[in-house]
Amino acid sequence: MPIYSSSSVYNALTAIAVTRLMGLSFEQIQRGLNEHFTLYERKGNLLRLSNSFVLDYSYDATFNSVTKACESLVQFKPFSKKLILVIGDMSNPGPRPEEAHLKLGYYFAALPIDSVITLGENAGNIITGMQRLNKQSCDYCSCSNQREILDALTREKIDGATILFTGKKELEMNRLVEELCA
Repeated sequence: MPIYSSSSVYNALTAIAVTRLMGLSFEQIQRGLNEHFTLYERKGNLLRLSNSFVLDYSYDATFNSVTKACESLVQFKPFSKKLILVIGDMSNPGPRPEEAHLKLGYYFAALPIDSVITLGENAGNIITGMQRLNKQSCDYCSCSNQREILDALTREKIDGATILFTGKKELEMNRLVEELCA
């Protein structure tokens, strides 16, 4: 199955368990999943870009969805020369958006991410959080528009990299994915 996040794996395992209880054989379940399962667009799709991978989580970004998306990114470490996170502001960050984004930075500091590129009013706080936890081995870039992100990716050595795109809907991160993969 073309799934790359732990939550999708758990959903699939739950579906398999329920259908087994309903009396379906493993062969029937496998055939059903092969014929009918698809990920929703921009909710964890894997795209190929020459010698690189692109994880498209651009549908929207909440705290939970971003952390799950980053779990997927980390799974590509053995197959990638570099892990790049392109992240915009989160949706519904709560009453203190700066603090919520800062906490994301603390979380990301523990991950083997090599480069972080941000977009949005609050996303720069992610970089601040990572730096506060002394994550100096990471390259950082805070951008003010999509063109700057594409320029930053051009400067990055993305050959052999895995790049994750996520951010709230209003930032239209999907346009970056489309332009990069075009």
